[in-house]
Amino acid sequence: MKKSTNVNRIIWASRRGLLELDLLLEPFIRSQYTQMNELDQRQFYEFLKLEDDQLFSWFFGFNQVPHEFLTIVNEILEFYAQEKNISYSNFSRKNSY
Repeated sequence: MKKSTNVNRIIWASRRGLLELDLLLEPFIRSQYTQMNELDQRQFYEFLKLEDDQLFSWFFGFNQVPHEFLTIVNEILEFYAQEKNISYSNFSRKNSY
């Protein structure tokens, strides 16, 4: 499968019912997904299978991120902060367990 086709499928899978999640996930996927190794890509795809409310609670610091998804959540938040030129430390306070 071509990488561009794979990225398009992942973008489609990342479309959520919450605009906030769409704004975090799609730019990250477009920029970073093809740079991930195959294992990280598979883990990211499993991450996308989670419920919107669970992802929302992790990204916005309402619940602790499980260890297996901590790296993904922090990478997405760090990417978003860099893109928006804001301090990543504002996001990472509850996700650094």
